[in-house]
Amino acid sequence: MKEKSKTRVGFLVLVALAILSFFGGWVRGRTYARARSWPTAPGMIVESSIESGTAMQGESWAEIRYTYSVAGVEHTSSKISYMGARASPIYALQIVEEFPVGQEVLIHYDPRSPLHALLDTGAPVETFVFVCAGIFLGLVALILFGLSLLRPARPSHS
Repeated sequence: MKEKSKTRVGFLVLVALAILSFFGGWVRGRTYARARSWPTAPGMIVESSIESGTAMQGESWAEIRYTYSVAGVEHTSSKISYMGARASPIYALQIVEEFPVGQEVLIHYDPRSPLHALLDTGAPVETFVFVCAGIFLGLVALILFGLSLLRPARPSHS
């Protein structure tokens, strides 16, 4: 493979990673922002426990179940946030301690479908990291592309 082709492939890979990272973080951030604007309803924690999986050693998650009422209709959900539920045992314990059984909580629910609800609508740090990584990779790609334009062409030996 010629050097110029390798440079183009590397540049395209960097650009693809930059785009995926930036837009992945941006879309995730918009999802959290939309959920923060949902109406709220008072709720009650009815289950709070730590569950362990068998797929990966040390895999645990907090199983939190809560009830809430919208327009006189009782709902039950277990969605804490948009983040994945699986985590370390320490994180699962922190969640269980934050949401003990009997605690009154404020539930954010989707007005178009009140069955969809969240306890936590805050965007995780990873969202910001993905956006910043996308910007950084994009800048690196631009710099490398600019440098490749400034590099003098090597004579070919045929």
